[in-house]
Amino acid sequence: MLITRLLNGAGPGLKEGINQLFRNDKATLEQLRLPPDGTVPRAASDDRVELARIDEGWDGPVLSEAISKLLSTSPTSAELRHFLEVTQYELRDQDNRVAIAKIIDGGGP
Repeated sequence: MLITRLLNGAGPGLKEGINQLFRNDKATLEQLRLPPDGTVPRAASDDRVELARIDEGWDGPVLSEAISKLLSTSPTSAELRHFLEVTQYELRDQDNRVAIAKIIDGGGP
């Protein structure tokens, strides 16, 4: 059940990490255990792929620039996760405000 939970919906980076762990006959129980809160860990490479996918499908300059800047550095897994869970939505709001302002400025009576 644990394996199914980990692999169900996991990205390729996490799947490869799990496969490597199980191929290692010296893996400890601690390495195989989920965090106490039951969350499934994500591989940083999966988060990078998700950010690239978001950037490709988004039209606003603020979010796209921030994604490019983040991916050009060496962000930690926690930074990638925070960007995906929090920052991207804040930046989408900024892009939307800019788009709305352009519509209002260019609109007629």
